[in-house]
Amino acid sequence: MKVIRLTALTALIASIGFGVIFAQDTGKKKGILPPNYGKIGLTDEQKQDIYKILAKYKGEGDELSLKLKELNIKRSLEIEKILNEDQKKALKKLNDAKTRKAEEPKKSDPQTK
Repeated sequence: MKVIRLTALTALIASIGFGVIFAQDTGKKKGILPPNYGKIGLTDEQKQDIYKILAKYKGEGDELSLKLKELNIKRSLEIEKILNEDQKKALKKLNDAKTRKAEEPKKSDPQTK
């Protein structure tokens, strides 16, 4: 279980790193404006400035998200260390049941009708 989590985390880090390495700046930025900004008559220059700011903070946000995922994995592994084998099995059974229930289609889901 630990090996799978660490392997997945390593793959995530590598994919983000390759995306940054191979990204090219074409000059004109594209993106999605914050809600309602497209309705207030922004100039192309203002939009470009906003896209640059969003890109700047997206990188920082991605780094923080990755760090948070790493911390959550470390926390889970540390907590698992204090459980005995019976507790680990019981927890796995409960988590598996919760996952199965979450994957079941809801009654209001149009695909189930």
